[in-house]
Amino acid sequence: MRTLFFHIGMATLFTAGCGGTLEAQSGPDAHRHQAAPAVFNAWIPDEISRTDEDATDWKSFQISAATPVTIQVQFTDPDVKATVSLHDIHGMPVARKSTQKGQAGPLMLTGPVPPGMNFIRIHCTGGSDASEYALQIALGDSSGTPPRPF
Repeated sequence: MRTLFFHIGMATLFTAGCGGTLEAQSGPDAHRHQAAPAVFNAWIPDEISRTDEDATDWKSFQISAATPVTIQVQFTDPDVKATVSLHDIHGMPVARKSTQKGQAGPLMLTGPVPPGMNFIRIHCTGGSDASEYALQIALGDSSGTPPRPF
């Protein structure tokens, strides 16, 4: 019995002593259930950084009827590797797109979303490891590119 408690205690110490995660300094927007509310048709500034342990941001928005949604994300660093994804209320992915190295224009993502709460995930996967960005959400399909926010 003492051996069992010893092993449980050691496992707890080793787990607690591990280094930080990619979200240790992210704040509440690192998790879908605490996503920051977003507004439509406005540029929303934020940043992601693997180096500063803030690799993921979640944003939320609510709609009353099923509709296509267009999301545009403009990163300040064209060498950042990031993925932007659109999720329904259950967290199921609706659409997903990743940046291309040297991408100068905004990343544009369109997908149909059901009524209710929906989510956007912005995740830094590598490259320069950090970038500020601005996000815009518009209802309906949009093929136009709005003015750059930076």
